[in-house]
Parts: sequence; structure tokens; C-alpha cells
Amino acid sequence: GWGSGSTRTDIVDMYRNLTADPAILQYYTQPLYVAVKIRDKVLPVGSVPVVDFWIINEENLRGSNTLEIALDNPDGETIYKEEFKVNIKGGEEFGQLLIEGIKLPAVQNPGHYMLNARITNNGIEKATGYDDVFAVDYMSSPGFSGNCAVIESDNTIKDFLKTSRGITVSEYDPNISDLDFIIIGSHDFGDSGEKMYNDVLKRVVNGTTLIVLEHADLWAEQVNRVSRSKPPTYEGGGIRRFGNNGRYFV
Repeated sequence: GWGSGSTRTDIVDMYRNLTADPAILQYYTQPLYVAVKIRDKVLPVGSVPVVDFWIINEENLRGSNTLEIALDNPDGETIYKEEFKVNIKGGEEFGQLLIEGIKLPAVQNPGHYMLNARITNNGIEKATGYDDVFAVDYMSSPGFSGNCAVIESDNTIKDFLKTSRGITVSEYDPNISDLDFIIIGSHDFGDSGEKMYNDVLKRVVNGTTLIVLEHADLWAEQVNRVSRSKPPTYEGGGIRRFGNNGRYFV
């Protein structure tokens, strides 16, 4: 829970600053809510989201109830509604799967879709919950322009860009002079890891955009390592050293 310079999953950092939006923690620590779980959080447009509904129940809600769900499109318009009868066990059953494998309407337009759920009994609301899914139109979106290289052990990213968008990218080579983008896929640097990390991060400092699709934790550690090399700074409340927070998001 309390951070140190080498930890990554704390509620607060070394200086007791919250490491994320407290509303997220507040939501997931409710004693009673509908845990809406869309199985794939990012989908191509035209795909059908599949969702499971659980209940977190520490307030002994039990018996026959109604689960109501509503899907809103990126414009905030409700495009789908459904109701299901559910039997909630209550007692010491603090987590219960209510219904699984529900197929929602296909997400036809790019953007965030919000799925809201609530449990009612005789019209009285007992619990609520939500989840969202992001639809991506990768076939006709603007994409990117400029020089791009990929770091990966297989050809997954290179093949995807070639077949879906007709984009040919280079395999990363430290001798390539100018790169606008570097994309990280599945890889194993082995003994050359530190040299590769240093070269890539030096390019990022000079303006290259780094897109990390795999091994984000390893790259966050490298950003942390580089930050530690910077001199301490005084920010009014004491001396702080970059890198001591121990957490970066990619």
C-alpha cells in the first residue's frame, strides 16, 4: 500500500501522494455494486462485445431481482436495453456471477461505448455498475506518417501494418539515423538489452514517439532508471529525486 523507490503497485507514493484517481479505488471498493466485465475492452468497428455480469455483495442483498442493462454509443445515445431475472444468494456469497456471455449489438462507429447496469427490486434501485469498450476504425483512420521502425521477435506488427494499411516499416537498427516512431512488440533483448534501451530512450528525448505494445513493465523500469540519473530538485516541500515514485504508465 505505501510506496518505496522500488515498488510499482502502491496506493500512495513515497511522499504519500495518491498514485491514481481516487475515484477508481472508491468505485472498486464499494460493498455493493454490479461488476460489469466486457471481455475485450478494445475492438475493431463492427465487432460484437461479449459481457459478463457479477455482483459484489457485502450487504446481504438476496432473492429474486432484476438486472437492467443499457448500452450508450459514443454520442451518449442509448442503443440497446435488456432485462434479466437474477437470483442473488446473499449471505457469505460476497461475489457471484449473475449472468455470462451476453452478446451486445455490434459497435458500428469508433469511440467509447458505455454499458450501464443496475439491479432493481419492484422498481427500487439496489445496486449499479458500468464498464466501457473502445471501438477502433483502424482501416480508414488517418494512421501515421513518417519513418517508423519496429522492435519485435516475430513479425506480428509488421505483418499487421502491411496487410491492414499497406504500411511498410523497418526493423529497428541503431544505425538508422532519423525515426519518427518506434513500436515495441514481443521481444527478448538478451545481453544487448541495456544498450538497446539506452539508444531508444535517447531517441525519445530527442523527439521520437515510442509506442509500447508489449513488456510495458520492463520499459517503465528503464524510464525509472533514466529518471534516477537526473539530479535532485527542490520543489518547496523538500528535495525530490526523479524516479523515486517508481510508477510510470505507458
